[in-house]
Amino acid sequence: MDHALTMGVFMEELVRRLTGTTLQSLFAERLRDPYDISFYLGLPEAEDDRFQEMLPAETDEQGDIVSRVTSVMTWRAGRSWLGTG
Repeated sequence: MDHALTMGVFMEELVRRLTGTTLQSLFAERLRDPYDISFYLGLPEAEDDRFQEMLPAETDEQGDIVSRVTSVMTWRAGRSWLGTG
């Protein structure tokens, strides 16, 4: 997961230096708004009702999944380093 965080920071800075705007603004201007995509880089507070916290999957001693609970951990760091709050 470190690479995803690092790449996000690098992409944000690259876009800021090349375009003078934020990665979120560029994404909204070129993709989300023209194509009416419901996807965000850092969930805005106005969309908080769409957020669902999930728990990791249960595993046995060998590490095999025994429960099909979605294995996505809560991660909201996008609000700070992507400039949304």
